[in-house]
Amino acid sequence: MTITELAIKRPSFITIIFVALSVVGILAYSSLGTDLLPKMDWPFITVLTTYPGAGPEEVEDLISKPIEEAIAGTNKLDNVRSISNEGYSIVMGQYLLDAKTDEAAIDVQRRIEQIKSKLPKDADEPRILKNDISAMPVIRLAMTSSVLTSTEAYQFAKDKLKPRFEALEGVGTVEVTGGRKREIRIAVDNDKLRAYNLSIMQISQSLQAENLDFPTGTIKQQQDQFVVRVKGKFTNLEEIKTLPVSRTQTGSVIYLGDVATVTDTYSEDMQPTRLNNEDAIGMLIVKQSDANATDVADRIYAMLTTLEKEYATDGISFKIAQDATHFTRASISEVFRDLLIAILLVSLVLFLFLKSGRNALIVLISIPTSLIATGIAMYLFGFTLNMMSLMALALVIGILVDDSIVVLENIHRKLEEGMSPVKAAIAGRNEIGFAALAITLVDVVVFLPMSLVGGISGKIFREFGITVVVSTLMSLFVSFTLTPLLASKFGRAHEEIRFGPMRWLSNKFEAFQDWLTEKYRSVLAWSLEHRWVIVTSSFTMFIASCSLVFTGQIGGEFITAPDRGEFAVNFDFPPGTNIQTSDSLIRQFEHEIAKDSNVERYLTIVGKQEDAWMIKERPSVGQIQVKLVDPKKRTMSSMAAMQRVKEASLKFPGLMVRTEP
Repeated sequence: MTITELAIKRPSFITIIFVALSVVGILAYSSLGTDLLPKMDWPFITVLTTYPGAGPEEVEDLISKPIEEAIAGTNKLDNVRSISNEGYSIVMGQYLLDAKTDEAAIDVQRRIEQIKSKLPKDADEPRILKNDISAMPVIRLAMTSSVLTSTEAYQFAKDKLKPRFEALEGVGTVEVTGGRKREIRIAVDNDKLRAYNLSIMQISQSLQAENLDFPTGTIKQQQDQFVVRVKGKFTNLEEIKTLPVSRTQTGSVIYLGDVATVTDTYSEDMQPTRLNNEDAIGMLIVKQSDANATDVADRIYAMLTTLEKEYATDGISFKIAQDATHFTRASISEVFRDLLIAILLVSLVLFLFLKSGRNALIVLISIPTSLIATGIAMYLFGFTLNMMSLMALALVIGILVDDSIVVLENIHRKLEEGMSPVKAAIAGRNEIGFAALAITLVDVVVFLPMSLVGGISGKIFREFGITVVVSTLMSLFVSFTLTPLLASKFGRAHEEIRFGPMRWLSNKFEAFQDWLTEKYRSVLAWSLEHRWVIVTSSFTMFIASCSLVFTGQIGGEFITAPDRGEFAVNFDFPPGTNIQTSDSLIRQFEHEIAKDSNVERYLTIVGKQEDAWMIKERPSVGQIQVKLVDPKKRTMSSMAAMQRVKEASLKFPGLMVRTEP
């Protein structure tokens, strides 16, 4: 008994199988993550080290070279290069494409720990960064308060809001920028130090010795036990001013306030943040690498509503400066819409050619069944709903219908010969089975190698190729079981179209098809009589097409940059530029961006610059994240808007501006 005979003679068994596949497939689709592109492990590791006050040559000799030598022996390292500038060192290691970034980062961390004692003590801790697109902020928030001061707002965001966001499922880290960080500043008078015969070291040691909290032991009773701590942290300025630092020869106490001025102020090491030129506290929220970006964004939106109600007395309000999932949602929604349109158009084409609403309905059932069952394999392989996997599903609709059309057409022919529906379904499928198998295997041998390609391209096309292969094989199974089963139950040799408009459309299409057939016969006859003309012209067009690539008429690129309506404007000022100067120049440039009616909003962060490859944090850099209005409302593309920004930068001589999508 063939699989087709089993499906027709045991319809309940096959029905249960496909119902189970459909239910499990729907559950699998609902569990799939959502992302723009497949997850890719970029083989780059960056070591960023800050050395305040050091020159480029000093940074190179004392930091860059030791770190280069340390990571040079890491496994699967392709090459290493470094950038040494005033006050910071960047060492970048590029690994082979089959290297795992997590393992490489651990190896680099271990080697950095071994040479840490050789690095300057004044240098900051080396930061190891994995260059990962998923490490970019998924949501950029701007928080403002009508009640809190700039210093209070920063502390509020850091102490109360940041822990709330980091507690959300899927959230990795939250970085707070902008505002003013509180700082107790002690300005020592050198003349008074000399007068009292004191040194800066004595002042520093006195502060360190007094500003302490530490445990001193436990008190045990018969049933209870208490931990005893000495609470010695400073709580106000007066305690700092009255800190004893020494004694005179006469025995009188010298207090810190006698030799220094103590003020409660804010740190100069800040990152001014603005949304649409209005001061704000920036909150950059990064998701965990394996988290679903859209789910994380939804949780953040829900948390924003809760926080605004909870802290209404503090005048807290949030604005979304940038949502990285917006483009992903829109892209996936468009692909799903195209999937639905494609299924409906396929059914219409089948109706016009086969003149049978029943056959069109059978295909309309077969295609979604194959697509839904494919979701099980996508879940098992750990795929996500992204541009590549959804593009595979959209492409495969035309392939899915091949098997069912071939089987249905042959069953329909057997019905016209006078066979019963059951015999026609069995004979029609058995007769055409090897042809359907050949059609499917041709598609498999074309798309399966795409999933086996190495490198970054292979990681992108793996989900595409496997999704096509699995759905194609599933369509073969459907055409051998579900399609003959439905044809045996609902197939008719001659079906009268009762609905007037559809009957009129079918008659018009049949007349057009007859006319097209006659025209094709005449063209085919002429072609057979002028074979050399056809062969020569075909060969000429082939050569001409290939020459378009070799002559550069058709260019090439890794991935076409989509018009997301977002781009970054990066500023690089000469080394040594302080934060105030950088902020003043960037603020002037903001007015040029605000003039463009295509700009919806823009988030400015001074002292920080980030992309998927590197993060720079120093006073001489800055970045503006620009969000354009809806594509239907703007008059130019993102690339044109970026070009306009570059032209605007010419009004500021000496200003180094780079734009990146």
